[in-house]
Amino acid sequence: MTLTDPFPETHALIALLPETSHSLKMPLLYLSTRQTEWPIYQSLHRNIYPTCFLFVFLLRYTRVLVSLYGTYRYRPTPIPLNPTYHINDVTVIIPTTDLMSVTLHHVVRSILNQRVPKLIIATAGTQAAEQFRSFRALFPESKVVVAHRVKASRREQTAQALKQVETRLVILQDDHTYWPQSPRFIASVIAPFEDTKVGAVSADLQARHRGHPFSWPGFWNFMGMTYLMRRSYEYRGTYGIDRGLSTLPGRFGVFRTAIYSSPEFLNGYLNSYMPFKTEPLNSDDDKFHTRWLIEHDWKMGLQAGPDSVMTTELGEWPNFMSQVLRWTRTTWRNNPAQLMGRLTWMRHPFMSWSLLMWFFRQSLTQESCMYMMLRGSLKQYGKTDYFPISASALTLWILSFKFVKILEHFRKHPGDIVYFPAYLLFGHLHAFVKIYALLTCMNASWTTAEKVNGNLGAGKTPQSESKAHSIHSVKTGDGVAEDKSQESPSKQVALDVPPAAQDRPKRPAMFVRRSRYYSQAPGVGGWLG
Repeated sequence: MTLTDPFPETHALIALLPETSHSLKMPLLYLSTRQTEWPIYQSLHRNIYPTCFLFVFLLRYTRVLVSLYGTYRYRPTPIPLNPTYHINDVTVIIPTTDLMSVTLHHVVRSILNQRVPKLIIATAGTQAAEQFRSFRALFPESKVVVAHRVKASRREQTAQALKQVETRLVILQDDHTYWPQSPRFIASVIAPFEDTKVGAVSADLQARHRGHPFSWPGFWNFMGMTYLMRRSYEYRGTYGIDRGLSTLPGRFGVFRTAIYSSPEFLNGYLNSYMPFKTEPLNSDDDKFHTRWLIEHDWKMGLQAGPDSVMTTELGEWPNFMSQVLRWTRTTWRNNPAQLMGRLTWMRHPFMSWSLLMWFFRQSLTQESCMYMMLRGSLKQYGKTDYFPISASALTLWILSFKFVKILEHFRKHPGDIVYFPAYLLFGHLHAFVKIYALLTCMNASWTTAEKVNGNLGAGKTPQSESKAHSIHSVKTGDGVAEDKSQESPSKQVALDVPPAAQDRPKRPAMFVRRSRYYSQAPGVGGWLG
């Protein structure tokens, strides 16, 4: 080998494009002549465009086709003839910050129509305290109990309300999800608990159609409805294959009280931290539920039959865009943690594969690559005249799978078909939202809680309340559980959390220990848990 010959004569260069292989002066990679004689190399070298097209195509549609089959296989758990659990075994908890919200009032009435034995409204903030008397005048029933604390935190509010749960099952839901009027609803959502290994159950959620004419508000209402419909499609797909759910929705979920009130669960639930943060994480509780149940070998149930379809509020501009951004940030933070779980891949391989594919799901990028590779393939074989018809067939294939996920919506509301072109455009633009969410995924703020906490008085500062992760609550005669966080620390009673977890001093954010970096609950590991 001479100075002018950088590689031995027994080696050959890898060239992705044959017409440019001779013009490369400083090649980056080379193989021996024996390797270049391998049939697989020769095949890939001659068919680089078709191979890339097939790779992107399978990357995108293998999961979709398997999900479609899982949706076909899915069946809800039937209601048993002699059930172990009844409606008297259920307590409902609703965290909220506005007791006089009209939506909340409709939600409460829909729950009371089902004759649940107890409904706990977990509130926070000075505004909610002032609204208590007015709320009590609207709902004087003794089964409705209001629990109040100063600082707004969904996790802390829920943990406080759990002190008053005496039933075997507890329902956690938000303040804008309505219960159906079906008398079989409760029996349907608690039917999976006949299996003693089922720890939580989710129901099917649909957004309420507001009946807007063709308009800007109508489009965003359509987007909210189709968002939940696509999610229901994906949930039924994964559950129909391996009984896995990527997320137990925070809008509604039924849990075994023994799980949710256990010291081990509460320890992790109230002490989840993010890197470079000193305050406990307020959001992402739905992802925490899911990881904890999987890692502790509990099954999850999904009831998406006609008796368990719930209605919620979703799809208002500009709130919907901020919600999509918050949900995408949550997924970036929590999917890696879930994928690195000890039992995730073993128990739910297809669900885990779907979570992994979420990182690569970019309609704009993948579809553009498929068209480019299709054109390159035809050009390589001298069949460029077939590109228009081939591209049309590919477009029909792509649109068909986008349409089938929301076909049920158009059956119910055929007039919304006018929004379908804008729906496709939004799907492509969501690629940029996804990238922005990745760059800002450390932002775990919740606007509602921040607004409430920002209005606290000088005597009710968040700092004074963050010293204890658990709040002692006492049921008073008028049906309110008062916040005792302002009492001396010696009088505070913890929610069964070990003293070491309460008295733990704050550490510098960048030196957070692994247990605080991930979670205090054993078995719940992963990045940004």
